[in-house]
Amino acid sequence: MVEGNLLGWTSCATTINPRTQTRDSSETSMLRNAIKRNYNLQIFTHTLAKRILINNCKRAVGVEVSTSGVGSGSTTFKIHASKEVIVSAGAFRLPQLLMVSGIGPAETLQAHDIDVIADRPGVGQNLFDHLWTAVTRKFNVTTSARLADPDFAAEANAEYVAHRTGINTNPGGTLIAFERLPRGSIKDSTRKDLDTAFGGDWPDLEDFSIDAYASTNDDYLLSAPDMGNYSAIAATMVAPFSRRNVMIQSKDTAVHPIVNPAWLSDPRDLEVLVAGVKRVRELFNTKVVTPFLIGDEVYQGSNVTTDAEIAEVIAASSDSVFHPAGICRMGKPNDEDAVLDSQARVLGVHNLRVADASFFPVLPPAHPSGTVYGLAEKIAHVILAAKEPQAEL
Repeated sequence: MVEGNLLGWTSCATTINPRTQTRDSSETSMLRNAIKRNYNLQIFTHTLAKRILINNCKRAVGVEVSTSGVGSGSTTFKIHASKEVIVSAGAFRLPQLLMVSGIGPAETLQAHDIDVIADRPGVGQNLFDHLWTAVTRKFNVTTSARLADPDFAAEANAEYVAHRTGINTNPGGTLIAFERLPRGSIKDSTRKDLDTAFGGDWPDLEDFSIDAYASTNDDYLLSAPDMGNYSAIAATMVAPFSRRNVMIQSKDTAVHPIVNPAWLSDPRDLEVLVAGVKRVRELFNTKVVTPFLIGDEVYQGSNVTTDAEIAEVIAASSDSVFHPAGICRMGKPNDEDAVLDSQARVLGVHNLRVADASFFPVLPPAHPSGTVYGLAEKIAHVILAAKEPQAEL
């Protein structure tokens, strides 16, 4: 899975530190180390970016922020940059911050009485994500669904605290596979569209294990109806056609932006997920798995058989894998939908960069955390090597 082939299966390492059996993150691996080494770093907690400060020469010079006061409301102040401003606000907040700062679709900015500094129609557009649905079965071996039993959960927690062993050392979802649907699973026209848009080696689906009771309940880890042993396989769409946007409803970043994911708005996406459910059912019915199964399919249900019935369940219960991206994508300066150049510099202004998954032109057909870390390292090297951090206007 790391040699360049997008198809295959693996048992992924997740973000669990193998030495401590606890979660690792950029905060534990990098930020704590930077603080310990006393780098020139100052962190403002409980602080909201209100707007990027851009002067008359279209140069980013700082940021205006609002920080929560202790018992006396909030305080607004400005932080000035000596070189450049680097924004890492995420797929939903980044377009909002750019737009309230005057960078975005001119029509939208003018509607909110925001001065247009850079008319970039692509800000807030091209939002795409991975969507999943699942099939759940009951098992005759212990699964994480048993954590719905308070007594079992207490024993598991005690074992983990004492020895860093047991069921709590595995968050589930560690067995994953990327595949192209078998011939005949989808229309020939859809197959042609997928190959044209994404390439012939791009997977249609990711199948991953969920060691819990997955259904319409968001709290799938603790939602087992009888505290029994359940497990699911998720069919995940990794070549989505559906795209939509994030828009502002105020010039104040304290007001949440409007996120319109428009999942399944393209019928080809629903077609692929319906085929994915059928594919997952085939996996459950293999001779390797059937000895561990108890009874019929619990969810979506053995009575859900036709394409229309499966599609109805998907429309009611599918969910994001939380990979939103592409909302301020990289591209060439003459591409009006591009927001950033290849150096992560915001087009139309100087001294402003972005470092998060918003800049993906295309969302990779996988869990993108490793890709995000890699690109962040790349952008860090670009920033350190830059002599004049300005984008082409």
